[in-house]
Amino acid sequence: MEGTPPLLVHRTLPAYVRLPGRAPLLAWPGEGQAAIEVEGVGSLGRSGVSTPVPIASVAKVMTAYLTLREHPLTADEQGFSMMITAADVQEEEQREALGESTLSVRVGEQLSERQALQALLLPSANNIAALLARYNAGGIASFVARMNATARTLGMASSTYTDPSGFNDETVSTAGDQLKLARVAMRILRHSKINLTMEIYTEVPDARTREALRKLGDWLA
Repeated sequence: MEGTPPLLVHRTLPAYVRLPGRAPLLAWPGEGQAAIEVEGVGSLGRSGVSTPVPIASVAKVMTAYLTLREHPLTADEQGFSMMITAADVQEEEQREALGESTLSVRVGEQLSERQALQALLLPSANNIAALLARYNAGGIASFVARMNATARTLGMASSTYTDPSGFNDETVSTAGDQLKLARVAMRILRHSKINLTMEIYTEVPDARTREALRKLGDWLA
């Protein structure tokens, strides 16, 4: 209303309240390394030696993050579109022959950004990771350079990316570094309403860790 003074809001409660209690007893994996953080709470601890190790399909989180950072999506948008070529089909067949996880594609098929990201994070399709890399940067090498530059910006000093899917054993990181990426990646994935499961973590060797990640994926979905 005309003449109404501006509204001023003052917080009367503290930004956070610390409650008494014991720290949770976590069932850490018997091998490898792990780290847990809760947003707004902080670190709940780490286990294992923080030595860079191959991260397999966990690398796809960076691929998804860079795609959405360059091409943001709202909940009701499909994003850009990619046309599947004969070369893309041939690449998918070659990757499948090597035992890689892939998404079957057909010549002339159109994949939206949202569909590609779902294929990247649900069935963990390596061929879609390469497809997104070429779309975003014009080539795999250029996209990998962006992955490493972003890792440095995020303070992921123990991470090295050599491919967009993580199939190469030279793509390495630590649990702590992946938490730094998760802080920003999960925020942009939630904003875009991109479904996420833990399929990308199925190569984790420890059975208890795989089960914990599966339950986390169910909760996130």
